[in-house]
Amino acid sequence: MIPKRSPQQFKPPFASIPDSDALDAVFAAPGPALLYLHDPWCPINLYAMRQLDALPGPIHTIDVSTQHDLKRAVAERTGVRHQSPQAIILRDGLPIWHASHHEISGTDVFEALAAAMQSDPGDH
Repeated sequence: MIPKRSPQQFKPPFASIPDSDALDAVFAAPGPALLYLHDPWCPINLYAMRQLDALPGPIHTIDVSTQHDLKRAVAERTGVRHQSPQAIILRDGLPIWHASHHEISGTDVFEALAAAMQSDPGDH
């Protein structure tokens, strides 16, 4: 008998976004924030998670297989077409960088976050 698969459980630095109020808080927060949209059943997700696992948190996480409204809200608010897995960096609520699938690199995300922390708020 084949065991049933279950979705991956996340631990820090990953922090689940449970609802639209929490998503609003991420968009309202000053400075940079990292959103990670994933499908826990997707094998590419495991690759992307390993790329992000060493980054400082929080990594605000949305499960696109169950959180359809949040997935759509991110696409509408950022103008970034949904793909999964997907990493989006916000600065003061605006998207400044994104990557998906095998383009998600821990080094690239780290460098984009570092640049977002050092840039002048008027630069975007």
